[in-house]
Amino acid sequence: MTGLELINATDEAVAADIASIAYKRLGLNLAPRHPLTPLEISELGVCFEASDEVTRVAYGLGVFATREVHHSHCITNFSDASVLPNPDDLIMCLTWGQYVDQDQYQAGIKTLGATRPAYFGRREQIKKKLGIGVAEYDVGYSPDTILYRQTTHTPSVGYFQHKWLTTSPSDLAKGSYRVGEVPPSDYPAHMWSLYHTNI
Repeated sequence: MTGLELINATDEAVAADIASIAYKRLGLNLAPRHPLTPLEISELGVCFEASDEVTRVAYGLGVFATREVHHSHCITNFSDASVLPNPDDLIMCLTWGQYVDQDQYQAGIKTLGATRPAYFGRREQIKKKLGIGVAEYDVGYSPDTILYRQTTHTPSVGYFQHKWLTTSPSDLAKGSYRVGEVPPSDYPAHMWSLYHTNI
């Protein structure tokens, strides 16, 4: 057991807290002199940084989450890591706006709200709710395109985001990796990554 709680789709207030804190931290880290707003962040391709913040904020609030790295996108998954990813997983994405056209983006903002435009819901529903196309879903959200599913992180010198262990969904399903921050010496150097490749 991790001591962290699983949330479900009705825990919107908890999700709102996670998104608010993550947006604030991201806004300051990406542009310290003139912090970016949630609306500005939602259109940017900063999903690696966003998923890092969302997942770490969740841990800080006592909520279980995993960071998912896909071929061209990163999101946070709030589903049980002992179960392999599937279309029904509960996810959060702060930067979905990079995948839709302007009309779809404006419609999504009307649905989600400009002050906290994070998507929080079932993985498969992001296509219908926000107009994410099939091709974009396949490379950025589909359970079939997950490269890493991560729970273990360590601070990274020179970056505000952390390095994460390059664990697969099946690695986590076996339950052999810790959740949260650990010293970098706890795992071999080749297992730590900022993005897709080890640094």
